[in-house]
Amino acid sequence: MYSMPDKDSLLGILPAVCTHPLDEDWKTLPADRITVLPHGDIANQTIISALDTTDADKEPDVLSLIGSAGTVYASARFLYVAAWNSQQLTKDGTYVMETDIHRFELDQATVREAGSGSVPGWMVNQFSMDEHAGYLRVATTTGNGWTNEENPSSNNLYVLDGQLRQVGKVTGMAAGETIKSVRFMGPQAYVVTFRTIDPLFVLDLSEPTAPSVLGELKIPGYSTYLHPYAENMLLGFGFEVVADGNNLIHKGLKVALFDISDFHNPREQSTLLLGGSGSFSEILYNHKSLMFSREREIIAFPACLTTRHTAQPLQQNGLCFQGLLMLGVNEDLQLFLQGSVSHSDKLNQPFGPAVPMDEKTSQAAYGYDAVYRAAFIGDRLYTFSGRQVLCSDLATTASIDQVELPGYDDALSYMPVD
Repeated sequence: MYSMPDKDSLLGILPAVCTHPLDEDWKTLPADRITVLPHGDIANQTIISALDTTDADKEPDVLSLIGSAGTVYASARFLYVAAWNSQQLTKDGTYVMETDIHRFELDQATVREAGSGSVPGWMVNQFSMDEHAGYLRVATTTGNGWTNEENPSSNNLYVLDGQLRQVGKVTGMAAGETIKSVRFMGPQAYVVTFRTIDPLFVLDLSEPTAPSVLGELKIPGYSTYLHPYAENMLLGFGFEVVADGNNLIHKGLKVALFDISDFHNPREQSTLLLGGSGSFSEILYNHKSLMFSREREIIAFPACLTTRHTAQPLQQNGLCFQGLLMLGVNEDLQLFLQGSVSHSDKLNQPFGPAVPMDEKTSQAAYGYDAVYRAAFIGDRLYTFSGRQVLCSDLATTASIDQVELPGYDDALSYMPVD
């Protein structure tokens, strides 16, 4: 655990750890457990702690990384931490971004440095890195993704060997666009880029020293998260988008099912549009909000939906739903909404009309009544908000019982509720 409890002492400057925070037994880390990454932003810091779960009395091994960008990926053996490295190359102020990758070996509840490497560009998130058969694969965007006038962006995939040396690459994909999502699946990689249209690239990485693009699919909108559905199927969660002059407008959430059985010709098997302009979901940036089971045919995630009007699809309307959306795939491999759960008696219709907002409804949309996670045990579905846990039937989503969480009333005692 890390903190800076006293700004007037070394505890306010150096990384510190403690076992029991209330006892104020904070101890600064020794110098040999503090690493300053050479090109990173020192305003950022990552703390790595290795815990021996078989020995409760053993002190954790802690390492502080000053200069980390916060992007972390772990394999069974190694932990990879990314740090941005911005280099000014020209007198006119043009910068070239690189990503330094620092590797740490995880063994016997200890953390040891195990090499470093570098790739051009920046990564969109942790799914941009993947270790397979002794190689690290990294997807990045280089150049300026906000303008095509100078140093236009392009997208790339690099393969690093066991010494984190570059041994293979594919560069120049989708000039002028930026990577929105990446998914590695064994010897294949799937990369979504976007500026005004959504290309899904399929890459072959079976030969690490000679990766190549096998296929490409161009569709409207883009996916910010890709999730394997079956051996030859891939789910994409993102936005439906339309261009309005130089502006891009989100028309609503979009869930896509991609058929990737033919690597040379990926295709969009099915799409499901949810809500209108202004709709959002945590699944777009946090994969942990997804509840997924291929065996039980479950695709579920929390979302906040606005009403969609067919006649005026670009108009942002009021909210109609906040809660858990339960999707399914039928025999024809088409996505459909099979149920939903809301903790609000008003915002409970995914395709319903806009609901007038008051204090209680606002809490259901953005506050303590907003559903943020779900889990299932047997045939029971549990949805969680800041105020309560609601139990529903997994097959029908019909409510069974609920319990309020301790401390909820105290936390909201100052807020008016209808």
